[in-house]
Amino acid sequence: MKQRFRSSGFFVELIITIVFFAIACCIIVQLFAKAGLISSEAFDKRGAAAQCQTLCETIKGTGSLDSVLEDGCYEKSGSSIRVFYDRNWKMTTRDAAVFSVTVTTEAVAQTAGSLEKMRFEALKGTTPLYTMSGAQYFEEPAEVQ
Repeated sequence: MKQRFRSSGFFVELIITIVFFAIACCIIVQLFAKAGLISSEAFDKRGAAAQCQTLCETIKGTGSLDSVLEDGCYEKSGSSIRVFYDRNWKMTTRDAAVFSVTVTTEAVAQTAGSLEKMRFEALKGTTPLYTMSGAQYFEEPAEVQ
């Protein structure tokens, strides 16, 4: 006489339960990984916006960036300045830079002064993070570039 094992149904149910929880765990891990990535991107964009705003307010308040630029942390070319930052948005050298902000200015002569148009573009490597524009009016006429 053959003896049947009554535990085979239990093992099938146990295997199905384990597979279900394994799939659920994979989905949850992917959700947490995606949330971490989104958080990191938001941190980068928030820092870029704050830094662009700071540079814009500095130019509007003092007329130039000379008061805040540190030696070796920026490059000038024509009417633009590129400032380099590390992971925590502190000024650093080009070699150690993670982020950069390019400030491009254009003076437009007016009848009673000049309008300085500014464009700020923050990059992470070569990927654009944030762009903003600003303008400031100066009473005395400036040279048109």
